[in-house]
Amino acid sequence: EALGNPGLARRLQGLPRPQGPTLDDEASPLVLTRVGTADGELRFLSTFTTFGMPLDISVASLRIEHLIPADEKTWQVMRKAAQV
Repeated sequence: EALGNPGLARRLQGLPRPQGPTLDDEASPLVLTRVGTADGELRFLSTFTTFGMPLDISVASLRIEHLIPADEKTWQVMRKAAQV
């Protein structure tokens, strides 16, 4: 927004800087779901699927959660579980 509005950019420049701890430059933009299991901690990226224009009212509130393995260990444990 500030790039297209010089007045806003000047106003933002004049604001005091926030105090307190800063975020690590390497902080991930993802929040992982961590699950403790007999195989150790498993880490998943969670996403949701929703239906934007459902034709059936019963589908309007339906949300499907997908848990995607976030690391190699979790991937291997899930592959092993799928083969049982």
